Amino acid sequence: MYKGAATLTAGELNCRCRYRSEVIDVTLDDPDYNLGFLGFGVPDEYPPERVKHGTLELATFLKRNGMNSVCDVPNVFVHRY
Repeated sequence: MYKGAATLTAGELNCRCRYRSEVIDVTLDDPDYNLGFLGFGVPDEYPPERVKHGTLELATFLKRNGMNSVCDVPNVFVHRY
């Protein structure tokens, strides 16, 4: 799990943004072409224990079925503090 913060500036407006990124233990194959899926994320409606392991479960399933790149960021929420 990686955590950090960044400050975005536009003119006189400054916004400090915190972020968190989880890197999962799945290695994708070197592709002859890229095959990825949009909407890569685990539904929040799943039971908490399934959500906890859901991203790894989903990535493993997609890899077994030909995925070799990720082309979307799951569950990105922007909050102004």
